[in-house]
Amino acid sequence: MSHKIYRITVRGMLRNVFEVRDGDKHVYTIESIDFFGKNSEMRDASGNLIYSIVRPFSFWKMHFHILKGNNLITHVEGGDGWKPKLEFTGQLADHRVEGKISGREFKIYNASDEEVGIISKKLFSVKDQYGIGVQEDENLELYILIPILLDKYLTKRGS
Repeated sequence: MSHKIYRITVRGMLRNVFEVRDGDKHVYTIESIDFFGKNSEMRDASGNLIYSIVRPFSFWKMHFHILKGNNLITHVEGGDGWKPKLEFTGQLADHRVEGKISGREFKIYNASDEEVGIISKKLFSVKDQYGIGVQEDENLELYILIPILLDKYLTKRGS
């Protein structure tokens, strides 16, 4: 299976900005739009809004809504347990992300249980950096959001 590789760099402290690059070419920016980073927007290199990430208040499980305009595209829920895990409904129905206990390596699986992507978090860097290799298909931009969701999930979880 062939994967397209993207590099994601995080900058900022209270309001994170994730820059997505295809080689040296800047392709997307995902930026927190509030002080604590609960809500974010994904924009292309021209500044056009593609998706919004909203983290509704919850006492128990962390979950996110991915919106296109005002339409809910995908609901994402963080799993419990030792290993990081995200589960999806909506456009990415029955997709899941599973990680190793270290919180550094992750795999993306589709509804047919096929691996459609891999994510790795750089171990030693001043700012967090992710690499993502994904199949280029109709869900490419949603796949690129997954490391950002993982970063929010792992930060909140304390990993």
